[in-house]
This record gives sequence, structure tokens and C-alpha cells, in this order.
Amino acid sequence: MYSIKTDAFKSILLFTAKVDVRYYLKGINVEISTGTVRLTASDGHTLATYTETAVNTDNYLLTIPRESIEIALKANGKRATIDLDPVHCTLAGVPFTPIDGNYPNVRRVWDQERMIAATPMLINPEYYSRIGKVAKLEGVGYPSIKLWHMNDGLFFEAGEIRGLIMGMRECDVNKGDKPGF
Repeated sequence: MYSIKTDAFKSILLFTAKVDVRYYLKGINVEISTGTVRLTASDGHTLATYTETAVNTDNYLLTIPRESIEIALKANGKRATIDLDPVHCTLAGVPFTPIDGNYPNVRRVWDQERMIAATPMLINPEYYSRIGKVAKLEGVGYPSIKLWHMNDGLFFEAGEIRGLIMGMRECDVNKGDKPGF
């Protein structure tokens, strides 16, 4: 059984796909290994990860469906932590069926995060608002949000949540292109 900050689940849930043909993106990926618990979510345009240390961990890798997380958060009430039992597949005592499939290897993104680019990029403004919501959930003020960009993405850090927002691809609407978001 692992107790994880409730606000971490709420923050990461903001980056989970609501509707996507890539069904594995419609949940939070939980990786527990070597003293670490890592929550990751992506909707294909944005990515966020929360990492905390854990004691005496076994290795688990599962993706919890968005709907199950929303139900568990309601059942958990206003508690500061939420209990995850990866053996019996329960979150706050609410059973769930893990999403079957391979979650993308997001470690590749974090390995490259320090490769800073000097070119401007376009970002969907709705994605910026998620960063503010994360900062509020993490209890940090807006001045505490760190932003930097690399190639085609904007990296951010707000409290204990790190994330990435992919830039919009260049398009020419005169040629029938659609924006990349």
C-alpha cells in the first residue's frame, strides 16, 4: 500500500487525455520501483510527471483509468493523501481495472530537457492555464513556476510537478493545413 499526495493525482489528472484513440493515454501511468513512485500523464500535446520517494518498494507498472481516478478522488474526500494498493488494484479503496497496453517511454523526454532552444514557438493558450491550476493545487504561487523551452516544447515545474507542453507545428492555412493542436 502506498500513500500518495492527493493533489499530485489531481495535478497529473489535468494532463490525461479525455478522448483519444490511444486508449492508454486516458489514464495515469504509475511506476513504482527502486524506492520511487512516479505518476505520469499525457494527452499527446502535454506531459506531466510527479515523483516521490517510497520505502521498501516492490516493482509495479500500471495505468489507472481516468474515470477510476475521478471516482477515487471523490471517495477520498478532503484527505491529504490517497492510498494506492497496486496488488489488489484499488485507489482509496475503490477497485479499478488497469488499462492494458504499453505507456510511452516518457523518460526520453526528461533526458533531453536541458537542451535549450533559442527559437520561439507557438503554444495553445489553454495548456498554459493548466500550469496555473497545478501551481494552485501544489500550493505554490505563480512566481514559483519555472518555465524553459527546448526545440518544440515548453517545460515547466510547479512545486513537485514537472511537465511539458508541445508547441504547435507550423501550418499554412492557405494550403489547407490545420493547426497542430
